[in-house]
Amino acid sequence: MRRWAWWQAGVCLGIVSWLSIVICRPISVSSGYGYIDALLLRIFRIPWGEVNPYLSRYQRIDFWLIGVLLGLVVAGALPVRVEGGKTTDTLKKKHSRLQAVVGGVVMLAGARLAGGCTSGHLIGGLALLSVSGIVFAIGVFIGGIPVARWLTGQHRGRKR
Repeated sequence: MRRWAWWQAGVCLGIVSWLSIVICRPISVSSGYGYIDALLLRIFRIPWGEVNPYLSRYQRIDFWLIGVLLGLVVAGALPVRVEGGKTTDTLKKKHSRLQAVVGGVVMLAGARLAGGCTSGHLIGGLALLSVSGIVFAIGVFIGGIPVARWLTGQHRGRKR
């Protein structure tokens, strides 16, 4: 399978972001987990406002956003299936999978504390030319580049 050039992925992301704004609202992922919680509480007939006041904002279920979350899972698994089950050596290790799950939970908790996820703040915020989205994008790159270099060992002049 051929990898996309950075500009091809950027154009596609821009089109999807624009369509998302025109059709319903800017791209946002982490609030979907709140909708899933509210849906599960509704299915099991648990009064959600009493369980957690935070969930009271999810009275109306956005099923399209739950569909986006399920689509993300499928999109993450699809390349592995298309490539015949080939995965990187990193993903084959059990501790790497556990680290990925723990990292995802920590990121989700952080996203909810911040009032939105990276896609909502960065992609949606930039698409709307939001000041907070622009400030967040600058902060992501100021903090993200050095951390990525440190995690990959590039800060010592070697690659992992």
